Amino acid sequence: MADARREPDWTAAAQALLSGCVDLPDEELRLALLDQVCRSLGDALYPDFLNLLAVVGERGDAQACAVLAQTLLAGLQTGRLPSGRRQAWGAPSHSSLAAALAAQQFGAWRSLGPLEYWVCLSQDEPRGAGLAEPEFLRQGQALLRLINSSEAARQLYIQRLQALAADPVEGGLSRHARQMLTRFAEAWAQGQSPDALCQQVLGAMPARAHGLSALAGWGSR
Repeated sequence: MADARREPDWTAAAQALLSGCVDLPDEELRLALLDQVCRSLGDALYPDFLNLLAVVGERGDAQACAVLAQTLLAGLQTGRLPSGRRQAWGAPSHSSLAAALAAQQFGAWRSLGPLEYWVCLSQDEPRGAGLAEPEFLRQGQALLRLINSSEAARQLYIQRLQALAADPVEGGLSRHARQMLTRFAEAWAQGQSPDALCQQVLGAMPARAHGLSALAGWGSR
């Protein structure tokens, strides 16, 4: 995994991550593996971690993906998974990991995990922080398929997004970003497919001409 940043072989890295999670006997060891993977990516954790998880979501079998999805959520809930750092709207950037460690209650989220980080990429200009639309959609669809492989992980992640969106104290999210997360979580909870969810995020990007009015279309499918 340490060479992934210099000469990325995402397929091999994804297979190693999945195999490790499946083979390890308990959650504590799986969390240690995730931490090791994140450390190996160094400063490239985001967006490289998004790409790695996307490859897992595309190519991993359902059972292995479910184990990884549950481990991912455990890492986010306990602050043991380093999170994406993003420049706050009108405020200096904060250490997402330190904020996550300070959150002792489930609802007190102060960090961006991979899926909400992906959603908030749609706030960037150019769209997706330079990602072409096909790549932006590919990553989101694969991330959702990964998390959907475990119903427990899906439900917990929806709750995570709802709590983050409802917390106005989080300086790293604009009002529009929190609205997007709210609508995204609602549509996900209603069972919309990864493809439909990602298309709606794409359509609600502020860089598009219709801007905020696109939010009115959420949940209509």
